[in-house]
Amino acid sequence: MTTREWLSRGRDISRAVDTLIGAKVRALSMAEGATKPLGKVKVQGGGGNTTQDRMMTFAELSEEIDRQLAELFRMQAEILSELKKVEDLRLRAVLIDRYVNNESFEDIAKKQKYSERRIYALHKKALSIFEGLKSVQ
Repeated sequence: MTTREWLSRGRDISRAVDTLIGAKVRALSMAEGATKPLGKVKVQGGGGNTTQDRMMTFAELSEEIDRQLAELFRMQAEILSELKKVEDLRLRAVLIDRYVNNESFEDIAKKQKYSERRIYALHKKALSIFEGLKSVQ
């Protein structure tokens, strides 16, 4: 696996985190959106409590999403731990923005107040330096 491929996992992780968080928000919205305010719920024997069932299902889903998020965050922490070996803060910031924060080169350029061309050059230099420092394959 090349250095760029190894780092690109961070972009994949970032997208997966966003997807899981979105899934959790949508699931909560569905669980809550289908409920009536508690003061207006009529309780009748034998029919079961669909509100409670939806919330219990959401709780189970939420726990699974949280487990997956924890693993993804562990993987992101591994990437960040390796990136901190790049001593030049400008270069490190380019790598973090690109591979952890999943930002485009255009957005990185605006953020760092450089031209996009300059960011490409800094990125290339940062990858070269990181290649020599990286201990994880």
